[in-house]
Amino acid sequence: MAETRIKGQTVRLHLGGRHTLRGAQGRQPMHMLVVIGATNHGDKELLAVVDGYHESEQSWLELFNDLKRRGMTNAPKIAVGDGALGFWKALPQVFGETRFQRCWMHKTGNVLDKLPKFTVVGIGACLCSKGATWSGLMCISQILISR
Repeated sequence: MAETRIKGQTVRLHLGGRHTLRGAQGRQPMHMLVVIGATNHGDKELLAVVDGYHESEQSWLELFNDLKRRGMTNAPKIAVGDGALGFWKALPQVFGETRFQRCWMHKTGNVLDKLPKFTVVGIGACLCSKGATWSGLMCISQILISR
């Protein structure tokens, strides 16, 4: 990614990794690390897209240090990411004050993956429309009871 200077206060980071099928010149598969920043006004900006090795702690650490070097001097308020352990280990080393939250989409996918396939559509709809609320739990329980 180009050496773009980061301007303004980024208050939220959305982070993720994307597996590539084949590394450069036949090497091991790589992971693209992606960081999208958001301001307190909700404006979003693509901050980084880089190759990383298996979403490792070292890959994320290098990426976070690069963000800091490019102008992200204040720690973001919150970072949202999947369950990649490297991300969670590296974040506090560079942005110690940043709180983190597991991505709702990944949480939902992990829950649905453990359920019987015939319940997934109905329960997925409940989770998406009602979330982790009392009415969402009641919706899910009705689906499980009726099947």
